[in-house]
Amino acid sequence: MYSEDWTRVKPIAVFTVPHFDVLITKDHFYLIQLPNVHGGTIGTIIGLVILSIFGAIIGWLVGKSRDKGKRESFRSAWINSERQLISREYEQNVFLKISRSAVKENIAFKKNQLVIRVHGEKTITLKKSKKSLEQVKEYIESNVL
Repeated sequence: MYSEDWTRVKPIAVFTVPHFDVLITKDHFYLIQLPNVHGGTIGTIIGLVILSIFGAIIGWLVGKSRDKGKRESFRSAWINSERQLISREYEQNVFLKISRSAVKENIAFKKNQLVIRVHGEKTITLKKSKKSLEQVKEYIESNVL
């Protein structure tokens, strides 16, 4: 199972919010970190300078759209338009790899969030739409645990 564009929940994310993809294979759970892009932030600043609040909103929307395109272009090296893996190039960007046997004790689901334990006590919290979270949860419960 491959699920794209999870955002990391942070107390304060001033310039960019880290994005991750989740890949679940028959043996491992992978957290793939996508490169940081700053289009939304830059668009907001330019919009504020030029056109005030309305411009900031337009700049943010245009920047976010460009950021999404950059992430899609980046991941196209290992996933095709039918969302099937076509290469193992994602391994160069693996942020976290959890073996199937350790998934149960390292992954938890909260309201609209996926919480992953990293190196003992540190956790990473990711969010996505409720529907996407339910799909991942269902897949993990039926195929991994």
